[in-house]
Amino acid sequence: MVELLSDIETLESAVISLTEGASDEKRMAIHSLESMLAEKKASFEKFETQMEEEAEIHEMSIAAQNGTKLF
Repeated sequence: MVELLSDIETLESAVISLTEGASDEKRMAIHSLESMLAEKKASFEKFETQMEEEAEIHEMSIAAQNGTKLF
């Protein structure tokens, strides 16, 4: 929940800076948005990797229960 509130704060600040700010404030807003995007992508990639690993473990477990050789 804290992360969500932080994201909302970043987005609100970026909107204000991009609509009302000077050029240096606009650059800072764009940088904060790019940083947030990079964090979200990294978080998703980590989640995706974990899900793939869990699916593989689950598949191996089922194969072992059924006596199926995977290799």
